[in-house]
Amino acid sequence: MSKRLKPERLTAVRILSLVVLLHAIPVFALQVVSVDPSLPPDTSGLTAFVSVFPGESCSFEWTIEGGTITSSRFGRSITFTSGPPGTRVVLTAATDDGRCFRVRGSGSAQVDFADVPPGDLFHEDVAKIGRRGITAGCGGGSFCPDAPVRRDQTAVLLMKAAHGEVTLPPCDGLFADVPCTSPFASWVEMLSAEGITAGCGGGSFCPDRHVTRAQMSVFLLKSLPGADYVPTPCTHVFADVDCPGPFADWIEAAYLEGIVPGCQAEPLSFCPDVPVTRAWMARLLVRTFAFN
Repeated sequence: MSKRLKPERLTAVRILSLVVLLHAIPVFALQVVSVDPSLPPDTSGLTAFVSVFPGESCSFEWTIEGGTITSSRFGRSITFTSGPPGTRVVLTAATDDGRCFRVRGSGSAQVDFADVPPGDLFHEDVAKIGRRGITAGCGGGSFCPDAPVRRDQTAVLLMKAAHGEVTLPPCDGLFADVPCTSPFASWVEMLSAEGITAGCGGGSFCPDRHVTRAQMSVFLLKSLPGADYVPTPCTHVFADVDCPGPFADWIEAAYLEGIVPGCQAEPLSFCPDVPVTRAWMARLLVRTFAFN
C-alpha cells in the first residue's frame, strides 16, 4: 500500500518540479528589439529598445555587431554608435537573470551606403536587403547602384533572399567556367540544384554575363514558388516582347504579379534586353519576397 505525501511535502515536490521545468525551458527566440531600419554612418546617440518583454522586472543584456554600445549594456534600452557606410548593425538582447522566462531577440539595421543616401529613389530597397544580410555592397562602403548585376552575383542574391542564412553544399564543379575555387561556385550550383537555371549552354554558366530584364523575370518567379512554376500563356501585353516567345510568358507573369514593371507607358514596353542594375535588383528582391 503506497503512502500519501503530507500536504507540506507535496507542496515542496511541486515547487521542485516547477524549478526543474523552468531550467529545462529553452531560450525563446523572439523579435523583441526595435531599432531604426536604416542608420546614418558613424553616428552616436542612436537608440534601440526591447519592444516585447515577458515582465516588468526582467532585465536584458545587449550585444552589438557593426557598432559600439556607448551606454550600459544592461537594461531594456541602449545607446550606441553606428559603424561606417555599408555596415550591417545587428543588436541582440537576452534576459540576464533567473526571474523571467529566458528570452533572446535581435534586430538589424543597415548603415547607409555612401552612394545610396537617404532620398535616393532606391534607398529603402537597398536598406531592406542590406539589413537582411543579402548584400554587403560592392566594397569601400559603396553599393554601386548603377552597375549591372552579373549571373554569379544573381545566384548569391536570389539564394540569400529565398533562404536567408544557409549552409552551402560542397561544390561539385558542375560548370566548366565556375571552378570550385570561385567564391560564387556553391551559390551557382545551389541555384542550379533548385531548377532555377541550367546554365547558358555547353556545360557553362557564363558567370560574368549581365542579367537582362527578360532573364531576371524567369529567375525571380522560379526562385519564389519553386522550379516547377509554370506561367500562364502570354497575351501580347508589351509592344517590344514577341508573343509567343521564349520569355514572353515569364515577362507578363512577372509584370502582372507586380514584380517587374514596364519601362515605358506609351506604347507599353518592357525593354527585355536591358541589363538589371544592382539598384533595380534590390527593388525586385523586395517586391518578389515582400520584404518589409
